[in-house]
Amino acid sequence: MDVDWVNTRKRFDSSPYALCLGMKLVELTTGYAKVELKLKDEFRNWDGRIQGGVIVSLLDQAFGAALNTLDRVYVAVQLNVNFLTAPEGDTIYAESTVLHRGKSLGVSEMVVTDSGGKLIARGLGTTIAIGDRGDTSAMQR
Repeated sequence: MDVDWVNTRKRFDSSPYALCLGMKLVELTTGYAKVELKLKDEFRNWDGRIQGGVIVSLLDQAFGAALNTLDRVYVAVQLNVNFLTAPEGDTIYAESTVLHRGKSLGVSEMVVTDSGGKLIARGLGTTIAIGDRGDTSAMQR
């Protein structure tokens, strides 16, 4: 499958949720994505730490971006996230790598790091394939 990298990047960077949080694709290749997020005070919880949901949102954006470089349409059915430590600095990054892309199931691994390279969270996601990417009816399910 030939991926239209320019339009794929634009689709992710201009999605309403990405725009709302300020997520940007840094790197995108077949089965891999890296997304960055500049941290804002609005992302802090009652204790002054970055809210876990913000970290999961970034991780999920990388997860979806990596999957959307493949020849089948995959949708997430399970996502596990382990939070390891709070981020430091002003930017966090999520990377997603597709480990398995079968006819029915896919598995991806995600990591979130801060601007100093410290591991913040690790995730594992399972997906199901709902059709071929060229099949527009699969996109509407």
